[in-house]
Order: sequence, then structure tokens, then C-alpha cells
Amino acid sequence: GTTGSRSDTASLIDLKKTTDIDVGDVSFDSTGQPEFDGTNDEIETAASDWNKVTEVTVEAVVLVKGTPIDGNAYHVVAQKDGAYSGGAVYGIRISGSNVPYGTFSKDATVGGTHIDTVAGTTMTTNKYYHLVYTRKVGESVFYQNGEQKSISTASNDAIYNNTDTFTIGQGDGRQLYGNIPVLKVHNSVLSATEIADNFNAYKNRFDIQ
Repeated sequence: GTTGSRSDTASLIDLKKTTDIDVGDVSFDSTGQPEFDGTNDEIETAASDWNKVTEVTVEAVVLVKGTPIDGNAYHVVAQKDGAYSGGAVYGIRISGSNVPYGTFSKDATVGGTHIDTVAGTTMTTNKYYHLVYTRKVGESVFYQNGEQKSISTASNDAIYNNTDTFTIGQGDGRQLYGNIPVLKVHNSVLSATEIADNFNAYKNRFDIQ
């Protein structure tokens, strides 16, 4: 329903009605889906304890419209902010050649960035994909369209945590050029079966192959 779902300050309110989600800096297409122009569109959540996790699943349905704009090295789908510049506490990004990947930081120093990066396969522009990144101590996994694409067990480091903003469509000055109609963050690691079930729930809606 719509009652009480939108505030009068250009923000949405989460289901628990505890956190404002700022939508004042994002555009919407004709169907009401958020779209990101690759230059200045983003959705931010206020600093909070909700995004401090010991394990995490970041799940998104994403379409990219082209290569990153303004010479950026990569798109940012979503990330927990506050790691060293250029790193995410945790999140999903897409490379300049449209390869999606998940990454986390073990601390806020240069050496703490991009630990256990796991990736999918090259995305075709203007098509939707279901992307999922999971992280727990000792294991990072990346899924694309319901299938596990890569796994790393090389790092036993915990996720570095703080109360910084969780941002959708932007991070470290890099923006997504595309659409994100679905973004979920779980404070647990979803199983392969759960991820496949979620993909099946979305594939017809977004014509995911």
C-alpha cells in the first residue's frame, strides 16, 4: 500500500519505519522505477546501526546502459560507505567492461580494501540481471541469474563496520549508469537455494534470461 510509505521530505521510509531513505537525488522512469544517469543520481540511507553486520547478502536486479560515464573505472550498484577511498565496506560494483563483482573491506586502510573480490560474467547492456553477493568470515560468493559464478575462501577477515551511509547507485565518486528496480540487504548469508528461488521470482518480471 501507499499510506505512510512516503514522507514529505523527498524520502522513503523503510518497512520498520525507523530509517529515512533519501530519494531527492535520483530520477524515476515512466513506470516509477529508479534510474541512475551515471553523473549525480543516488539513493542514500541515513547513518544507522542497521547496516552493521558480521555477515551479509547484497541482492540486486540491475540493468546497465553502457560503460561508466566521465571516465570512472566502474559502476557502483550499492555499497556500505566508510572504508578507505576506493573501497567498500561491502557491496556490489560493475567494472568498466560490465563485469559485476562483490567486494568488502577488512578496515579503513589502503591494505584493507578489495579483500576477496568475487565476480560474475560480462553483462550485456540494456538487459536486467539478478546479482547477489554474500560474505561471511572465510567465504565470499558471487551469484548471477541464480547461479554461483565464483567463490573465495582466502580471507578469514571480518567485515569492517561503522555507522556510515549505505548508498545505492553511487560510491567513491563513481555512479551507476542504469537502473536498479530491486535492492535488498540481508544481515545473513542466503543459501544457494534461497538465491535461486529469488531469481525465479524475478526472472519473468524483468525478462531475465
